[in-house]
Amino acid sequence: MGFICGVLLMYMGEDDAFLMLISLLENYRMAGLFMPNLPLLNKYFFQLQRLLEMNLPRLHEHLTEQGVEPTMYASQWFMTVCIYNFPFSTVVRVWDIFLAEGVKIIFRIALALLKLNQEALLNQSFEQILQTLKQAPSAVESDMSSWPMVDHFGIISGYFLVRVALSNVTRHLKSEKRPDLAKDVSPIAAKDRRPIVKMLCSSVDVPVPPVEPPATLKSLAFDTVTAEKKDDKDKDDEKKEADKPKDAKKDRRDVVVHPIVLLGVVDHYNRVAKGTTKRVVGTLLGEVSDLSLHITNCFAVPFEEDPRDPQVWFLDHNYHESMFAMFKKVNTKERIVGWYSTGPKIKPSDLSIHELYRRYCPEPVLVVMDVQPKDLELPMEAYYSVQEQTSDEVFKRTFLHVSSTVGAFEAEEVGVEHLLRDIKNASASTLAVRVGDKIGALKGLAMRLREISQYLSQVVAGKLPMNQEIIYQLQEIFNLMPDQATAAAWD
Repeated sequence: MGFICGVLLMYMGEDDAFLMLISLLENYRMAGLFMPNLPLLNKYFFQLQRLLEMNLPRLHEHLTEQGVEPTMYASQWFMTVCIYNFPFSTVVRVWDIFLAEGVKIIFRIALALLKLNQEALLNQSFEQILQTLKQAPSAVESDMSSWPMVDHFGIISGYFLVRVALSNVTRHLKSEKRPDLAKDVSPIAAKDRRPIVKMLCSSVDVPVPPVEPPATLKSLAFDTVTAEKKDDKDKDDEKKEADKPKDAKKDRRDVVVHPIVLLGVVDHYNRVAKGTTKRVVGTLLGEVSDLSLHITNCFAVPFEEDPRDPQVWFLDHNYHESMFAMFKKVNTKERIVGWYSTGPKIKPSDLSIHELYRRYCPEPVLVVMDVQPKDLELPMEAYYSVQEQTSDEVFKRTFLHVSSTVGAFEAEEVGVEHLLRDIKNASASTLAVRVGDKIGALKGLAMRLREISQYLSQVVAGKLPMNQEIIYQLQEIFNLMPDQATAAAWD
C-alpha cells in the first residue's frame, strides 16, 4: 500500500491523496487485497491461472509441471497495480487505464508479459522462470514517446472528483425518492467511464490520445479484447467443450504411487490413529514423468472431524503451507499434486476437503489408502474430481476413478529390497516364513487366474469387446509356461 500512497502523493496533496486512497479501497475493491488471508488476491490468482490456461495452454502446462504458480510472480502486479515492477512512464499510463476500466488492465498486462516471454519460458527450469518473470516488467517500454505530455495530476484528481460528484448525485436522488433518475446516473459512475476521461483530458487542456494505440499497448490487450467481443453463445459453447469428460481426461494422468508414500501413510496412521476408528489426512507431492503422475513424497497434516456430523471437519492449512515451503527448499521439482486419506472408503466430507486442495493445485488427486488390507489387492484407489450438472442447474463435483499402480525409481527399488531383508518376525521360524510367503504367492496367482477366466468368459459371451493387447499378453504368458509333457518324459 505504501507504493500506491507514494504515487498519489506525487500528483496531489495529502488530503486529496487520502481521499483518493479511500476511493481506491472502496470503489475499486482494493481493500480485499490487504485483508487477512488476502481473499481478493487469491481470487485474482485463480482467474489469472484460468486465463493462462485458455490463452496460452502450452505455457500453462509447462509452468504447472515446473511448479510455478501465480502467487510466485504476480502478487506485486495486483497489489501495487504495477508500481513496484514497471518503469514509471508505463506506470502512470497503466493507472490512467486502471481508473477508467478497472482491474482488467492488470490481467491484460500479465498475459501480455507471459506471451512476449513464452518461447524463453518454455525452455527454462523453475529458478530461471522466476528470474525471467521478475525481470520482464522492467524491460517493458511504454512506447508512447510520440504522445504529448499529459498532466496526470489533472486526470487523476479530476477523475476522482467526478466520481465523487456522481456518487453524491446518485445518493441525493435516492434520498429524494427519485430512483428512476438515480438509475440513469449510476451507470455513468460505475461503467461508462471513457467519456469522463475524454472530458477530463479536454478540461485540463490535454490532447486526447490517438485512436490507434502504439504497438506495445496492442500487445497489452492482445487476446483479452478479442475474448470480450465474443457473444454469450460462443462462450457457453466453449465452456461446454471445456467441461466435457473426454477433453478433461487428457489432463488426468495415471497415478503411480512410490514406496516412500506408502510407508509414510502407514507411519502416520500408526502414530495418530492406530486402534481407533479415526482416519488420517495428508498432502501428496510429486511430478509428471513419462506421461504419468508420480507421487514421490508426502507429509502429514493435522486433521480432525466430527464422527456424528461428517460435514464438520478441521484441516490446519497454515501447517500445510509451512511444511510445503520447507519441502520446496529440499526439492523444487516436487509440487502439490493432491492429498491422501486412510478412509478406507470415500466419505461425504471428502469433496469439501478436495475443494480446499484445489487452491494449491488445479487438478488435485485423492488417494484413498487402506492401511489394514484384508486381501492381496493394491491397498489404494485414486480419484480426480469432475463437474456434473444436476437437475436444478447447480454444478457440483463428483469423484472420477483413475487407474493407479505402485512404481519406484531404481534407487527406491534397492532401498525397498534392503528394507524387506531386515524385516523378520522373531516369533516365526525361517521355514514358517518361507511357507507363508509361498502360500501368499499362490493365493495371489489363483486370484489373477480367476480374473483372467472371468474376462475370457465375458468376451466369449459377447458381454465385453475383445482387447487385442490383453489377448497378446495372455498368449505371451502361455508361451512362457513350461511344457509339462516334455518335462514328464525326461523324468
